Amino acid sequence: MSGIGNKRAAGEPGTSMPPEKKTAVEDSGTTVETIKLGGVSSTEELDIRTLQSKNRKLAEMLDQRQAIEDELREHIEKLERRQATDDASLLIVNRYWSQFCKLQGKVETAESRVSVL
Repeated sequence: MSGIGNKRAAGEPGTSMPPEKKTAVEDSGTTVETIKLGGVSSTEELDIRTLQSKNRKLAEMLDQRQAIEDELREHIEKLERRQATDDASLLIVNRYWSQFCKLQGKVETAESRVSVL
């Protein structure tokens, strides 16, 4: 172990290069995309290439968004079909329940007439 301040002594084995420093980009979790523009002769050409690059990136984002929207539309249609099926099933159950209640009322009426006699 080295002395005060944890400095390495001249004879101590170690790396010849200092440890790599982390950049601020790694700490924040933000990534920056590097774009190679090639040889640019004027600011106008630089602007054109920059705009072309941004346009490509926006087109990619638009394609991704449209794909997500298509998936969501399909999911909504599936849920709507399921809802229609459930509604139809509930209508059938309600119809049979109403018929059951009517029959039960007729049976109770008939029983009360028989008990009166």
